[in-house]
Amino acid sequence: MAESIIGAFLGLDESLLLSMRTQWLDCLTTIAAGHQSVSIAGRQYTRANLMEVKMIIAEINYALRGGTGNFSAGGSFSGGNSVPFPSFSAPTTFAS
Repeated sequence: MAESIIGAFLGLDESLLLSMRTQWLDCLTTIAAGHQSVSIAGRQYTRANLMEVKMIIAEINYALRGGTGNFSAGGSFSGGNSVPFPSFSAPTTFAS
């Protein structure tokens, strides 16, 4: 079941939204690459939180588009360009 966008970040300054998006994309990439966790604002995010991280990114993208379009946490967007979210599987081995 896809989560709905609620517009949590609407009205924030574009430069802040871009900075936030970079931080959350880095979080997504780091966790998906097999690292244990990432800390943002004092909270730890792990592989178990990937959908939540993707939803936050979708919320930020929605705010950057001025509240237009229909994003879903799964990465789809109707109303313009697509916003792809990669699908990651758990690595079977980790490099040391």
